[in-house]
Amino acid sequence: RYNARMSNESKPRSNSDTAELRADHLLLTLEEVQEAMGPAAHLEQSSVRTSGGMGEMIRSAAADSSFRRFNGHVQHGNHAAPVAISAMALLFDSCDTASRTYAQVAEAAHLRTQISGTDVAVETVSSQRDVVSYWGFLYRHRVILVLTLDTLDVQQVSIGDLRSLVLTAADKMENAIR
Repeated sequence: RYNARMSNESKPRSNSDTAELRADHLLLTLEEVQEAMGPAAHLEQSSVRTSGGMGEMIRSAAADSSFRRFNGHVQHGNHAAPVAISAMALLFDSCDTASRTYAQVAEAAHLRTQISGTDVAVETVSSQRDVVSYWGFLYRHRVILVLTLDTLDVQQVSIGDLRSLVLTAADKMENAIR
C-alpha cells in the first residue's frame, strides 16, 4: 500500500505562483489532528514518509505536494482501537487542473458536499483484512487535500471522526486560501 517513492517532504516544481502557498503548510499538524480526534485519541507523527497507489498518480500532476502520517489508537474504556491517519496536500498550477483532478478522484465518492467554501467528497473502503479506510477529498482553488482514517474497529472509530478531521482541514484551507 505504501512505497518509498513518495516523500513526506514538500516537492515544489518551478512556478512563481506556488511560492506564496506551499503544500506542506496545508497539512494538518499533530496538534490539529489530536484536537479533531478528541481526548480519547493518542497519536504520534509517523516516521513513514511515503504514500503510494493512487496517491502517486495524483501527486505526479501537482506542482507541489506533501504527505504526513499519524499512528496511534483511540481509547474507549479498556479497549484501544488502532488508527492511522494520513494527509496529502496537492497544489496544482491552475484551478482548472485541480478541478479536473478532483472531479476524477471524487467521481466514485458516495457523498459530496461543501464545507466553508471547500468541495468535499467522502468514500469508505473496506479490505479483506477487516481494515476500514475512510477517505476525505477536499478541493479549493488550486489545492486538493486527501485525508484517510484507517481502523480495525468501526465500533470505536467512525465516519464521524473523519468528519472532524475534514472540518479542521476545511477551516485550515479557508484560512490559507483567500
